[in-house]
Amino acid sequence: MGTTQKISYISNRMNQNSGYDYYHTLSKSILAYIEGAPPEQIDSILEAPKNAFEREHNRAAYNAFLTRFGKSKNISSVRKKRTFNIKGALFKIECDPVFSTVEGGIFWVHALWAAQNMKLQKVYGGVGCHILKECYRGTELSNSNFAIVDLGVPYRHSEKSINNQ
Repeated sequence: MGTTQKISYISNRMNQNSGYDYYHTLSKSILAYIEGAPPEQIDSILEAPKNAFEREHNRAAYNAFLTRFGKSKNISSVRKKRTFNIKGALFKIECDPVFSTVEGGIFWVHALWAAQNMKLQKVYGGVGCHILKECYRGTELSNSNFAIVDLGVPYRHSEKSINNQ
């Protein structure tokens, strides 16, 4: 998908009230897992959407989360939504990471990429992580490593994805 198609896709998604909401169901189920909810409660969250494809997509993404992060002993929820203001721009970016982990002594803060059709490209994932880092500059999360997790693939993007090419 080219840049123009991506912009069009994102614009259409932002300007419509219909469609499927993959992000909220997935993040709600992950937060429930982290907070120790019983499997039945998580299943009811994942089964809540009316559309079968949405339920299937979220179940697969949730299972990818469990495979990658389910055994982590140092996992916690992050409820620190912030808005990133771009100087001179006519828009703002809402940043809302979902969970954090400590892996090998490194503190990671994870946001989710949960889209039906778009796989997050490596360079854009890196830029997203840079935006997260700038958004949380001067806060208790400022020394964190930020990541965007595409659970459809699954893959964890970090700022290291950015290069000068």
